[in-house]
Amino acid sequence: MTKQAMHATRHTRPHTIRIRHAILAASLLMAPPAAAELTLTNTRSLAFGAFAPGNSSGSAILTPGSTRTCLGTVTCIGSTYHSASFLLEGEPASSYSLHLPEEAIMTNENNDTLLVDDLTHNAPGALDSTGTQTFNVGATLHISGSQPAGSYSGNIEITVEYE
Repeated sequence: MTKQAMHATRHTRPHTIRIRHAILAASLLMAPPAAAELTLTNTRSLAFGAFAPGNSSGSAILTPGSTRTCLGTVTCIGSTYHSASFLLEGEPASSYSLHLPEEAIMTNENNDTLLVDDLTHNAPGALDSTGTQTFNVGATLHISGSQPAGSYSGNIEITVEYE
């Protein structure tokens, strides 16, 4: 997976920040001005690692705990893979909700595509007493039997907001 530089853009819509980084991105909705601003930092990008497609379709599942399983005729190769990690900072001991998209598309240098879905996270939904929380995101990658080789990347938008 190709790493991309992180970009931050403030949009004209009040209280929204978008952060883009490799496979994951984030959109933060802020609470009323009395609460501390939510800040989401991508500390590690999602990496499914190397795999070999078989003669029919299959998938690679990566859990928030960085456990990888290949199903169908897909063979997992190597040991360089991991879930994405984020650091969320805001108002101490505040509750928040985190929303992941249903699916995303990854592309390679030739515009071949892979479907990513079943995104999951291990965020507990509340910042600790210092106003921080680290959480991970995993997903399922769907691979066809005729999937072209290449380095695939894309973006996924995560929404976090105070409850």
